[in-house]
Amino acid sequence: MKKNVPYLIDVPDLKFGAISKLKLKGDLNKFNLAGFIDLNNVNYKGYNIPGVKTIIEYADGNIDKLLNYGTLDIKDFRFIGDNQETLFQTNTKVDLANTHFNYKLENQKFALDSVEDLKNKGYSGDINLNFSLTGKPNNFNAILGIGADDVTLSGFHVKRSCHR
Repeated sequence: MKKNVPYLIDVPDLKFGAISKLKLKGDLNKFNLAGFIDLNNVNYKGYNIPGVKTIIEYADGNIDKLLNYGTLDIKDFRFIGDNQETLFQTNTKVDLANTHFNYKLENQKFALDSVEDLKNKGYSGDINLNFSLTGKPNNFNAILGIGADDVTLSGFHVKRSCHR
């Protein structure tokens, strides 16, 4: 099954390892799910991507209304670098039945050389990230902003200049 997962999610060039421990209690119409998921050794088309570690709880779930019912509590969500360092961390709790997302992540810095694979390929400098998610689970809008003032990409130095 592990080798078939990328095809199940329609991303055949994606490779990763997964470790999880989830506890399911209840029946299909009312259940609780809690545990952790660890996606590691993530690789897409030959590029190593930071892993993901998360601790979740899903309460009052209903299998027929999975994204529209219950409470999803993402207690801890982290992107993990090659040396097991935390590159990014967040958490959130969502009441799926009455939800209108309004999640914002502003002015987060990501050091390119904190990922060993990028560092080895000549990437360095800080990337500035902004992210927002608004709407409902079945109808949402996501915006991702990425910027940098001074970075090196595969050995080529790139510096932002402002002309007014």
